[in-house]
Amino acid sequence: MGRDTNGEHADIRKQGRRAQKRIQLALSKQFNPRFLEDADNRIAVVRTIKKRVEQLMVDAGGSESPQKAYLVKRAVFVATLLETIEVEALEVLTR
Repeated sequence: MGRDTNGEHADIRKQGRRAQKRIQLALSKQFNPRFLEDADNRIAVVRTIKKRVEQLMVDAGGSESPQKAYLVKRAVFVATLLETIEVEALEVLTR
């Protein structure tokens, strides 16, 4: 998985039905509360992230405040970044 030249984005790659086809989603390393609203729903990774946000909101007792929604989105964002870093590290180790 690559990074842009200035290191401000992490790439998430989704393996398509064809082995050669890859869709890339550049996830900014700086949190933006609207990152999910601006993301393309056709990408499976985006749908997975949105499901995680929805599930965490349910587990946290609903969305009765904007602060709770913000914290849930941030927690899922950080978890996604960490998972990306873990995958990148494993790819480097297995080469």
